[in-house]
Order: sequence, then C-alpha cells, then structure tokens
Amino acid sequence: MSSLHAERGVRSFPSVSSPGSRKSIQHVFHRRQDRSHVRYGDTSMTIKCQSTVPDGGNGDNKNSGIGRLLKTVQGALPVVGLLSRLTSAEGGVGNDDCAYPEYCRMVYEAAPDGFQIALADLQSKYGDSAQRRYVLLVLWMVKEGCGIVSDKLIVDSARRVRVSQDIEFEMERFLGEYKEKTSKYTYISDIPKGPLQDQASLAVDAIARLVLPIQDGDAIEEADASLVEDVVVGGMLGYEGEDFRQCVRTSIGTRQERAKKFT
Repeated sequence: MSSLHAERGVRSFPSVSSPGSRKSIQHVFHRRQDRSHVRYGDTSMTIKCQSTVPDGGNGDNKNSGIGRLLKTVQGALPVVGLLSRLTSAEGGVGNDDCAYPEYCRMVYEAAPDGFQIALADLQSKYGDSAQRRYVLLVLWMVKEGCGIVSDKLIVDSARRVRVSQDIEFEMERFLGEYKEKTSKYTYISDIPKGPLQDQASLAVDAIARLVLPIQDGDAIEEADASLVEDVVVGGMLGYEGEDFRQCVRTSIGTRQERAKKFT
C-alpha cells in the first residue's frame, strides 16, 4: 500500500490473477438479488447484484449477461466504482440510482444557458428560495420519484425546504419512501416512471411552491411563467425537446385545476 493510499485510508486490492481477488469477485457474482453499501468518504452507493448469466443457447444473451455482471463488479469495487461514477456522463455504472450530488453535477455540465439565466432571475426576484441547490433537489426528486412516491410528498418537501433549508432531512424523507416502494424491483430499468405530462406537472407545482410566493393551485403570473418553464425544461435532463417544453407550458396553464391534489 502506498503512503498516499495509507494517508487517505484507501484499501488496496490484490491483482485480478491472485486467489484473493478471484474469491472476492466470485463472492460478488454469487450474491442473489442482494444489496451491499459501499462508502468512500462522504459518497454512499447502492449496488444490486444478479447471481447468474442467462444460459440459453443464444450467444448474444450470454455476452450481454456477462457485460452486466462485469458492470456490477466494477461498481462493487470501492475505488474503481468511485472513479467510474466521477467520469461517467450518466453519473453511475450498472444499476445505480442517480444520486442528488451526481444529478447536480450533470446539470452543471449540461444545462442550457436559459436554465442558468432563468434561475438567476428568479433568485434576484425571490431570494434564497431560488438557490440552485434547492431547485435541483426538487427537480431531482421529480425525475427520480414521479410515478413511484406520492406527488404530495415531493411538493411538501419543496414547501418545507423553502423555509427550513434542510436538504438532508428532505433527502432522507424522500429516499425512505423511494427505497420502500422500489425494494421489490431488482433492476433500475424495472422501476416505473410517470408519464411525461405528469412529470412536467409535478415539476411545475413543486418549483412554484419552492420559489414563488403563491399557494397550491394559484395561477403563475405571466412574468414568472417563462422563468419557471426554462428552469423545469433545463433542469430536467433528458427531456429538453419541444415535446417536453409543451408539456411544461400546459402544466403551467392548468395549475389551478390541480388545486385539490395537494390538500
């Protein structure tokens, strides 16, 4: 172990050819639908493992199965998994959820200029409630949780964090329900997602409660509508097209119809 690794408390690993390494990798391969938690400093990651490769006669299935297993092993090694997460464009490997810090990094790197400008304008008008970290917390909850956790939980979190500024509490509350609802799924790809229009509506309602001085169901003033639109469209990565923008505009215009949804 190098002195640098010793100072940072990073555990060295045997080479892939060593018996200890083979035993460790075999242990990962044979864990059946289990979760293990790996921590590196302040970084917490959840890895889901599948025990076997599909063993049908189709060679493509075998290759894809091996690829998934290799991704699982990559994510299970603390140092290698961390580096993969830091350098991967999607913020993770294998079946990882997209954590809040990773989502923030992705938005910082990929959000359009309109997102930054709209956010700055909202913060100038309404103060600290429009800070980027709170806005991204809410949009991350919508992106990860719409169709899984209750809409009311996300909007209530937006309303509370506006006053308390307690991101940690809201994350724990959200993740507690999220993990409870998703525990029956083995892979991230199996978890359902809300329709695009529902995600747009939830994002608009949550951002309005976080930033704007209005109540549930109140109409968004025209001067703020374009700013909310740019924040939601720019901050919900992967949905930047005109179809999603139209969904957001529709959600802004119909907000009063959802007044009873959060009472």
